[in-house]
Amino acid sequence: MGTLIKNTETILMEEMKALKKENEALKEQLDDLEQHSRCNNVRIHGVEEESNENVELKVLDLFKNKMNLNISPELIQSCHRVGRQDNRSRLRVFKMAQKKFGNKNVWTIRGKIMVKKLNLKHMVKSATDVDKL
Repeated sequence: MGTLIKNTETILMEEMKALKKENEALKEQLDDLEQHSRCNNVRIHGVEEESNENVELKVLDLFKNKMNLNISPELIQSCHRVGRQDNRSRLRVFKMAQKKFGNKNVWTIRGKIMVKKLNLKHMVKSATDVDKL
């Protein structure tokens, strides 16, 4: 009986180790997938939040009036505020539908928004930076 218990314990320990290893691999795979899904996200800071606002229209207006870029609504896959509402302006995130996006004047690199205007590249960190363009 003692040998049977030892063998069962050994088998269960091996299975537990295998499951832990598989769990770690799945966590890593999930992290990679989440990171890949964020690669086309653009975060915009410093834009005041209004009640009952249409975030997509505000983003389109920002690009048109501050960056001189006409972007059609079809190029935005999703657009929303993130974080909880408090006194500060929440971030706006929108996801570019890169397959449809023909205008190469706005892109992200390592989480930064880059804008090309008059053949010069500018990094945009806030609405103030956009105003300067």
